[in-house]
Amino acid sequence: VLATFRAGQGEGAAGLAEPPPTIAGERLADDLCLLIDADMRAQWASFTGPKAALAGVDDALITRAHAFACFGDALRQIPGGHLLPLTAPRLCADAILALGAGL
Repeated sequence: VLATFRAGQGEGAAGLAEPPPTIAGERLADDLCLLIDADMRAQWASFTGPKAALAGVDDALITRAHAFACFGDALRQIPGGHLLPLTAPRLCADAILALGAGL
């Protein structure tokens, strides 16, 4: 499952380290199924604190339309693909700092 996922993520995923052996394939598959079935839009909408959602402009899995449907005006697209914390850590950190500055 993980190899197939990484193969679809382009060059950004090529240099990623293998996950620790404690991540069992069955557990990973179960968690991926949870992601497929999860719909957190109501919880997101009812949260009253500051919020932001990051999405990579070149994300091969989540389209801009899908991300906008989930996060609305809180969506911020930044350069990168699906693995932003690994491939664009500085941009992710900057977004977190900007969100924190608004508190």
